[in-house]
Amino acid sequence: MKVIKNIFWLFVVLAAIGWLWQVLEMVFYGVIQPRKVDEIISFVWAVVVVMAYKKGRRDVQEQEEE
Repeated sequence: MKVIKNIFWLFVVLAAIGWLWQVLEMVFYGVIQPRKVDEIISFVWAVVVVMAYKKGRRDVQEQEEE
């Protein structure tokens, strides 16, 4: 259940960042400009966030074992 909750919050955060990104494009450029680079960077960012989360959990588990 905790995994599902964490996945849900990851998607919520990603959606909020995407929304903020679009708002900023509207403010600065006056139009939303979808680009392939945005999609690639968003994917890479999401992967890095998941990896950091997993490393943090692993570090906490290792500390509890000591």
